[in-house]
Amino acid sequence: MQEIRVTHFGLGPIGAGVIRDMKGRGLLKLVAAVDVDPDKAGRDVAEVAGIPGQVGVRVTTSAKEALGVKSDVAVICTVSSLEGMMPLLEQVIDAGLPVVSTCEELVFPWLARPDLARRIDEKARQRGVQVLGVGVNPGYIMDYLPLVLSSPCRRIDRVEVYRIQDASHRRLPFQKKIGAGYNLEEYARLRDAGKIKHVGLVDSIQMVACGLGWKLDRVEEIIEPIEATRQVSSPQITVPRGHAAGTRQVGRGLVGGRERIYMEMRMSLGEPDPRDTVIIVGEPDIESTIRGGLHGDVATTSLVVNAIPVVSRAHPGLVIMTDIPTLTCLAEVTAS
Repeated sequence: MQEIRVTHFGLGPIGAGVIRDMKGRGLLKLVAAVDVDPDKAGRDVAEVAGIPGQVGVRVTTSAKEALGVKSDVAVICTVSSLEGMMPLLEQVIDAGLPVVSTCEELVFPWLARPDLARRIDEKARQRGVQVLGVGVNPGYIMDYLPLVLSSPCRRIDRVEVYRIQDASHRRLPFQKKIGAGYNLEEYARLRDAGKIKHVGLVDSIQMVACGLGWKLDRVEEIIEPIEATRQVSSPQITVPRGHAAGTRQVGRGLVGGRERIYMEMRMSLGEPDPRDTVIIVGEPDIESTIRGGLHGDVATTSLVVNAIPVVSRAHPGLVIMTDIPTLTCLAEVTAS
């Protein structure tokens, strides 16, 4: 395997984590880094990402400048909104680079955002490159993993997925994203404004249904607070009793009026028994649990880095996780 040159966009917590995960992998070489924050411009990317020493790549705010550097693949860790990412995404595709992105709405946009999906797919096919959205969720736990686990089944009647997280160990922005610390009135206002939710649960349901050949009649989703029954805290915040400690989000996929897919996320401070569980009811029945659950940030950055060497081996166009070769941990791989 030859060295792969990487152009990176977005140096927030996840983007910086991807840079740190790339460090020391002889197979991957960072050649350009972009962030819109002017305070990061001109600094060595190692300083911005919290890596000892220097990488030798200066952060720029100009995508055009970064795309002028010869590269093999682009990583985009900027926004969750596919519409918001479109101008940059199209610019990168036009430059002829395959894309691996953490944009949640890019993981499976075919049903929720068909016009954008077709636009991306057509442009990527014309340029002969691949565009992949990936992350721990969506992109792995609640969609890709159930599909992989279904492979030895003769028949599947129902799929259940549970992602239970103790948010005490996550970043403050994540804790705020799930409503931790707000009183119930504030929680309801922010939820109704779309400020409190996990982006991508409906997309995960649709990806599983598509992978199993099910045509859904409809998808239902509810988002509600998990009320603290006692004072709970994290290193960042303290939540009084009666306030929201986090969020319970449930999605259901129905076929013929029957619930065939059930997905539940519980994300709160002090959540007991954190885990990731997939249950397949069929022939045979399958149940798989990751005790403690995958750490969202760690798993997401690892998935991105491990996807970089294989994304270009898929067919050109907008691809999903089931379209690319199976990802494996490339921690021991070095350039030869």
